[in-house]
Amino acid sequence: MTYPHAKVVLSVRDPVSWHESTQKTIFSKAMAERAAAAPPDENRVGMMKKIMFDTFSGRVADRDHAINVFNQHIETVKREIPPDRLLVYGVGDGWAPLCSFLGVPVPETPYPRTNSAEEFADLFPPLMKQ
Repeated sequence: MTYPHAKVVLSVRDPVSWHESTQKTIFSKAMAERAAAAPPDENRVGMMKKIMFDTFSGRVADRDHAINVFNQHIETVKREIPPDRLLVYGVGDGWAPLCSFLGVPVPETPYPRTNSAEEFADLFPPLMKQ
């Protein structure tokens, strides 16, 4: 292990809403088609290809399969990372638990709300066109 004492933040969310979101963004039909055709060294979609096919066995649209992989990942992280180094963090939890875990003060600025499906489409318009 490269950083055996590193703190780990495991971001979690409702598996069903996660899957629904992925189908509009990173695992959309357009992204899946582009990822399948992408050369391995194409950074923008090459990572998605690896995730779609290595992690999810190409079955990202299969709701039950994808959610099972998602849940298994969460359980693996919880089992393998010692509790004193792990924060299981819901993004909606805001700054307090994250800052407390990392030992830093809570910022004065509001906790950001970004990374929506709409923002994703704006960031990757050529990839999202069908």
